[in-house]
Amino acid sequence: MTEEQQLLAKLAGTDRSEQYSALIAIGKTGLKQHEKRVAGYLNETDAELRSAAIRVLAFYWRLPAYRTTAESMMRDPDAHVRSVAVMSWASYGAHSRDQDILRRLYQILVDDNQPRRVRDSAYNSFFSVFEPNNVGLPKPALQLDKTIDECIDWRRLDAAIEASGAWQPSSEVMHEVTRIGYSTDGIGLTLTRDTFEIIDDGRSARGKLAPASWIRALGAMELGGFPTPAAEEQGHRINLEWTRNGGIERVSSFSVPSKYRDIIRVARELADGHRDSPPTTPSNTTVVSTIEYARGSVDEPRGGMRRLRIHSDERFEFLFQHHGNRRTWEGSLRAGTFEHALEVIKAAQFPESGPQRDLVPGEQTRSVGVERGGAWERVTLYEEDVRYIELVKLNSSIVASLDDTLARMPAGATSPVVDVRPV
Repeated sequence: MTEEQQLLAKLAGTDRSEQYSALIAIGKTGLKQHEKRVAGYLNETDAELRSAAIRVLAFYWRLPAYRTTAESMMRDPDAHVRSVAVMSWASYGAHSRDQDILRRLYQILVDDNQPRRVRDSAYNSFFSVFEPNNVGLPKPALQLDKTIDECIDWRRLDAAIEASGAWQPSSEVMHEVTRIGYSTDGIGLTLTRDTFEIIDDGRSARGKLAPASWIRALGAMELGGFPTPAAEEQGHRINLEWTRNGGIERVSSFSVPSKYRDIIRVARELADGHRDSPPTTPSNTTVVSTIEYARGSVDEPRGGMRRLRIHSDERFEFLFQHHGNRRTWEGSLRAGTFEHALEVIKAAQFPESGPQRDLVPGEQTRSVGVERGGAWERVTLYEEDVRYIELVKLNSSIVASLDDTLARMPAGATSPVVDVRPV
């Protein structure tokens, strides 16, 4: 029996480890006449066999017909299959410096939602596409028994991104995105294709944006894999959004993971470059990250204090406190809820307020507030002020789904709450 016949006999058996070994051997010895037999394992329930099949067809043999298959398997539920698929898909662009391939691999390697082996594969594959040969490729983090973040050479990676031009946005993003928003503690940034507006520690500056800065910011958002959030929760929270094809996409993430390091760096550079600009009056709609509606006070005899905060990423927080009784909830809202609340704020010409007066007996204190660039601004409401009535109704529709003793659902309204949990 020839070696080829022995390999085929192992494939015909039921031992999974022997089938795996046979597939790899068929691939390494170049027995491409058995392509269809190998391809039959792409849909195997056994992850090891799926990984072996795509390794042979795409990585060893680099058959053009399986390039899209390798790309689709980068979303396989099994991490090992995904890591092999990443390597296999990238091999079609080996040593090409293809910007689209490098951008995609970078998105994977900085994504801490992915397990180490997948990010590791993307990091190694990135340099196999960037470098003219396989000399000096990074050693896998798995072999070094380190985390991927400990192994990444950021200087080398940044230099490669710059030299290859992969920092530039894809043509789709370039044509479809018209606005970018970034906010974190003390800084708010809004960019369009030709304008900027920055709020930094209460100072506001606006003006004309250089085309290169717009392109750099677009590319940085895309490199981070926007709009997916980072998994790791360290550092301070950052809020990102962009307007694409007329719709708004938002995410709230954290600053410590490597995922959004590029847009954080771009935002800081823009803020630093305009810190000495003459101050201007902030606009009513600049980088609003949170809207608040509050009613009552902690120590009042009836009702207590109730405070709802709606964030730009469709999260909400609700606090009820009456003397020593304190209850809190948090959760997520239907897409578009924050935008609806923001439209109410705009229509009311916030922060303009009505005539000031003393509260009448039995009247509860009420206020509306917005957070821009880490700074809060609030106005007092009175019972006769109907400009924010839609915000009051929205508040009731949310709170009623948490505890119907705290609010009644407005007539004809439906709750925008998607999920909720007590804290």
